Amino acid sequence: MMRTRSLSVILTGVMIATTAMTAGCGAPPPGKRKGGIRARMVLWDRERTVPIENGPITLGRFLGVDATNNAGGIYVEVHERYDEAKVRFRVRHMPLLRRLANAEGWDEDVLRGPWFKAEYDHSSQTGVLTIRPTDRTLPDGSRPLLDVFIYTPVCDGATIENTHGDVELVGVRGELDVLSTGRVEIRTDDPLVENLNLRSTGDGVVVVAPPESSGIMLITAPQGRATFTSRYGTARSVTSERSRWNGVWNDGPNTVTMQADNGHARYMVKENAELYTPTFQ
Repeated sequence: MMRTRSLSVILTGVMIATTAMTAGCGAPPPGKRKGGIRARMVLWDRERTVPIENGPITLGRFLGVDATNNAGGIYVEVHERYDEAKVRFRVRHMPLLRRLANAEGWDEDVLRGPWFKAEYDHSSQTGVLTIRPTDRTLPDGSRPLLDVFIYTPVCDGATIENTHGDVELVGVRGELDVLSTGRVEIRTDDPLVENLNLRSTGDGVVVVAPPESSGIMLITAPQGRATFTSRYGTARSVTSERSRWNGVWNDGPNTVTMQADNGHARYMVKENAELYTPTFQ
């Protein structure tokens, strides 16, 4: 009995010591790894954020967005959960670019930018957030494809122009002027009662708007279908063909011009428009 009890004590001691050594050597102190991940996330966010000169832009201010991207897409999301406006970018094909940078011996900072400049002009009644690409290039003289993301508590109108990417505007209102080589998508719960001029030279155009919207509509899609669908409001003076739809909806005085050069053009009226997922087929 004494021998068995001693062996049991010895084994218990070895297990405790082993556990302590494993905890001390194999695992980081509490919070160490978590803190490292948090630090990397903060650095990642900072490297991809475009500082807004003359900011911040907060809820309660009127704001128009004027954004240009000559090599990528533009995404604007409006929601009151944002305390202030933020502008970020994403470099496409980053793994391939990293391999290229390593093969060419480029400095690791060459992919970090600054790729865009953002400035807030509040001299007018409606302030304007202007976003433009910088002239920065990679060491070989090329510029990677980059997408711009604008998160803001308010957007009272937008002028957007881009190539080599899509345009998506969610929660916007006011006058909208968009020219894109990719698809154009507008989804908003705010009534669209001002002028819209939307054109895609390479893909489809779709608007999903609430029932209180209106307009003198001209929807064209030379290579696709032009449609207007609504279970709400009234439409008059309607002329409908496969590639062209025009009429007056809800007696609105504002003009709505939509053109998809190589895809479909659709204006859809929905409740909870921002939650709807449209199709471009």
